[in-house]
Amino acid sequence: MLYRLISLKILLLLLSFKVLGQCIPTDASKFFNFLNIYQKDSLEALLHEDFQLLRTYAKYTNNKFTFLNNYLTYSKAYNGKFKILQVINDKEPYQILVEDQSFYLKYLHVEYPIWKFNITSKDEKINLVIIDTIDGYQKYLTSIKVADDNFSVWLKMHYPLEEKDELIKQEGLLLKRLQEFSEKLK
Repeated sequence: MLYRLISLKILLLLLSFKVLGQCIPTDASKFFNFLNIYQKDSLEALLHEDFQLLRTYAKYTNNKFTFLNNYLTYSKAYNGKFKILQVINDKEPYQILVEDQSFYLKYLHVEYPIWKFNITSKDEKINLVIIDTIDGYQKYLTSIKVADDNFSVWLKMHYPLEEKDELIKQEGLLLKRLQEFSEKLK
């Protein structure tokens, strides 16, 4: 029985490095695995000191400190996960298509967006991640704006003393409010 369990774990590990028949580069795989489980210390060890997270669709960027202390906090509060859909390029710079999943989008009834991640390393650590849009970004942007505005109005009406930033600080409260809001939409 133990042998089967160990064999199954090894098989699952090997499969987690394959997507659509392509190997996921090790650094990129680690990055998404650690990000999806909010492993700050593991990400810190994986990222270069001059790490930058850039978005082609926004002016805001994250350095290593703000990525680990702000981005990761919000990602955890929103239960953000990246599902790898396709490895476009398994050599540097790695290019990977991912679906951005979170309970925030789920309960706001917004279709999960797809992003193209470009990941580059320096001195065997990830130093640059560029998130780019693909077709459908405008539709996503419109959907999320309308849904977020509706949620904010609902929140202010039902919980006038609560701000969205406060919901993020209290673990589980954002999820609870989103579930209540989503029930109203049914």
